[in-house]
Amino acid sequence: MRDFSKVVAVLGPTNTGKTHYAIERMLAHKSGVIGLPLRLLAREVYDKIVALRGPSVVALVTGEERIVPDRAAYWVATVEAMPQEIGADFVAVDEIQLCADPERGHVFTDRLLHARGRHETLFMGADTMRSAIAGLIPEAQFLYRDRFSTLTYTGSRKISRMKPRSAIVGFSVDSVYSIAEWIRRQKGGAAVVMGALSPRTRNAQVEMYQNGDVEYLVATDAIGMGLNLDIDHIAFSGTVKFDGHRMRPLQPNEMAQIAGRAGRYMNAGTFGVTGEAEPLDDALVEAIEKHQFPPVTRLQWRNTALDFTRIDRLIASLERYPGDERLIRTRTAEDLNVLKILSQRPELTQRLASAKDIRLLWDVCRVPDFQGISIGNHAAMVQELFEHLQNGQIPISWMANKVQKIDRCDGDIDTLSKRLSFIRTWTYVAQRNGWVEDSSYWRGETRAVEDRLSDALHAALTQRFVDRRTSVLMRRLKQKESLVAQIDDNGDVTVEGEKIGRIDGFRFTQDKTSSADEAKTLRAASVAALSPEFHLLADRFYNSPDTELDFTEQGGLMWGNNAVGKLVKGTEALKPGVVAFVDEEAGPDVAAKVQRRLQHFIDRKIAALFEPLVALGADETLEGLAKGFAFRMVEGFGVLPRAAVASEVKDLDQDARGTLRKHGIRFGQFTIFQPALLKPAPTRLRLVLWSLDKDLDIFPESPPPGLVTIPKIPDASEETYTMAGYCIAGERAIRIDMLERLADLIRGQDTRSGFEATADMLSISGMTLEQFSNLMAGLGYAADKGERVKVKATAEPVAVPAADEGASSNPITEEESVLKPVDETAEPETEVYYVFRWAPPKRERPQRPQNNDGAKRDGGKPNQKGRGKPGQKARGKRGGKPEGAKKFEARPPKREKPIDPDNPFAAALMGLKTK
Repeated sequence: MRDFSKVVAVLGPTNTGKTHYAIERMLAHKSGVIGLPLRLLAREVYDKIVALRGPSVVALVTGEERIVPDRAAYWVATVEAMPQEIGADFVAVDEIQLCADPERGHVFTDRLLHARGRHETLFMGADTMRSAIAGLIPEAQFLYRDRFSTLTYTGSRKISRMKPRSAIVGFSVDSVYSIAEWIRRQKGGAAVVMGALSPRTRNAQVEMYQNGDVEYLVATDAIGMGLNLDIDHIAFSGTVKFDGHRMRPLQPNEMAQIAGRAGRYMNAGTFGVTGEAEPLDDALVEAIEKHQFPPVTRLQWRNTALDFTRIDRLIASLERYPGDERLIRTRTAEDLNVLKILSQRPELTQRLASAKDIRLLWDVCRVPDFQGISIGNHAAMVQELFEHLQNGQIPISWMANKVQKIDRCDGDIDTLSKRLSFIRTWTYVAQRNGWVEDSSYWRGETRAVEDRLSDALHAALTQRFVDRRTSVLMRRLKQKESLVAQIDDNGDVTVEGEKIGRIDGFRFTQDKTSSADEAKTLRAASVAALSPEFHLLADRFYNSPDTELDFTEQGGLMWGNNAVGKLVKGTEALKPGVVAFVDEEAGPDVAAKVQRRLQHFIDRKIAALFEPLVALGADETLEGLAKGFAFRMVEGFGVLPRAAVASEVKDLDQDARGTLRKHGIRFGQFTIFQPALLKPAPTRLRLVLWSLDKDLDIFPESPPPGLVTIPKIPDASEETYTMAGYCIAGERAIRIDMLERLADLIRGQDTRSGFEATADMLSISGMTLEQFSNLMAGLGYAADKGERVKVKATAEPVAVPAADEGASSNPITEEESVLKPVDETAEPETEVYYVFRWAPPKRERPQRPQNNDGAKRDGGKPNQKGRGKPGQKARGKRGGKPEGAKKFEARPPKREKPIDPDNPFAAALMGLKTK
């Protein structure tokens, strides 16, 4: 061991600022080297020093990364990669207690024994190393640093009750993934930190946690190695780990190293257990809280004075025992196992002609098994590398093929993680001086592949374990900042760039969530963000024109494509009420404003579409029977079957009818109606109002506009067709106004003797003759079907072209025309015709009660009809109508106008009148 200037051991628990102190001491010198236990931590320290001194004087050297500027003065490295022969003024090694680690301890012990700065050397670590350092380095000085904050045990706690800014520690990949998945469902997500992650992936995950995108961290014991995070609580999900050989309990000092990550700087920290982990016993808790652990007495060691004369001598030198009882030979490491396997292969040992070959073989055997493959496969890869290097350098095509197979960013988390571990092997190879041609290119190429895979892995981890929407909203709600909602044209609502749901009118529907906690967060965020939006929306709605509003055939009220309310039954048929669809979160003021606007809309709509009917109901000049009939019309929404009000119509005198006709009422043969109310828009509204008045659950839809007839639906009532403006006739229903026009045409026919349908009748109904016969049957007419020879049209002159060829282009003259001959030998064409006669269904008259002898009860003569023979009706002269029969008309007799005495024809007219 060499004698250099002062050696200082800075010892103490976690959160004492030891690493920060070492950085300050290094920068106080002109040059320095600091060795750190993890590639991740080395990158973190490198970034800090670059921020203080700039990238031109800071170097980073790890097994897989090498950034060495020409003017490098400060070197940051992993302990294994520390440059030892550069003669730096300052040297520091962090986490020196790892000298006792069975896997890597021999490297730390070697640095403890041999790494020295020209002016100052620091060893930072746990106080358990005091006696070991004092025994091996008598000249060492000791500086103890107390923890900045307290560390307290809080017992066992469920993950669901874990407070924010907590880290849950698992000791396997499966454990970490399952915990992170559970936190995503319950808390919105977690960052994931594992030692196997690349620095780029790890930094991206840590950044999510540090900036508050997620409130939880799930990690392996890698966080115990100096990663400085803002963690308030550490929870152990287990207390055993696999150390590469067997499952074993965590040592108290290992648990203290991890638990100590809670409580950064002056903030107090807590630790505990969760999941299936058993509560910690009191003695262990006291040791962790007071930082009192048994001292490290024996350090792992491996000989570094190696013999390269023969391969068996190299193996023997590696297995040499230390000469100090404070040191213990490390168990056979992976590189030594590979060397032993290759030493048994004659085809390889034959190639070892010199010490240079054996030294090269040992260098290649030290390539770490990043891929985690079997020792045999790893040894085969090492042998292939050695053979290439012994021939000069690794072939470019071979190296390119290895890298190209890995350079893919598709696949799941496990696939990407495996590719990252594979590229680490070739990144390590590219970092070795002289192993590949144009090593700077391959360092950049493998680094670029690693960066792409790291980004893909970060994205995959985030997608699987982080619900960014929930985490962002939780952070903003916690900060009590005003949330701003944005609503696009489709109604999608976003807050802080995250979609939280959809707004339809004045009702918010949040996106589906995977847990109750997530749903609660979304609802809280939507309430906070949408409250001002609801008020702005209500103002827009209240000032919008009626053209933007409409009602549906089921009584819904729409604002554009959004349902904003519905119609309900009111106190009167033409005065329905409204119910506004407004979320409670919008507030009572918004709900009241929306309801007022909807009521104004439907009132104006009824007044406009039912103007004749509203005027009829409001006419105070109507009296007596006319007023009562007007009330019936309003009740019937302007359409009444005549049969239903036959007695009321009969009682109306001509003056009353004339008054009602002034309101547009038409007294038809089948229906009494207001023609203006048969248009599509009033019909659509009438069906809705009638359905509300009848308390129907499902409202009938209005027929498509323009149809004269529609099919008869068995389940639909006759009143439904009446409200739709149709009258059932046979298998179809005909529009009321067209039926009355048809009745006018039929009225001029001889309905007793029979008549045929005219072209006007078929045109009005829009039917074929067969369909028309069915309609007439529905109206009470009997249809007699027959066939007859079709009457052909008379012969017409037909133009015949002249005989010469050019005649076809000349006008045909009258002399060149002839009559088209009629073929009298052809079979005569027949046609079907119908004769319609009035044949209403016979109504059975109630028979008068008679005695057994047929005499009337009042003692009169037996009932006889007329003087004719039984079954014959009394007829008048010539077999015509009965004598004394009179002709009646429904319309009142015309009033005679008084004769104007000044009229020169007045005397003559008076004379004619008196005759």
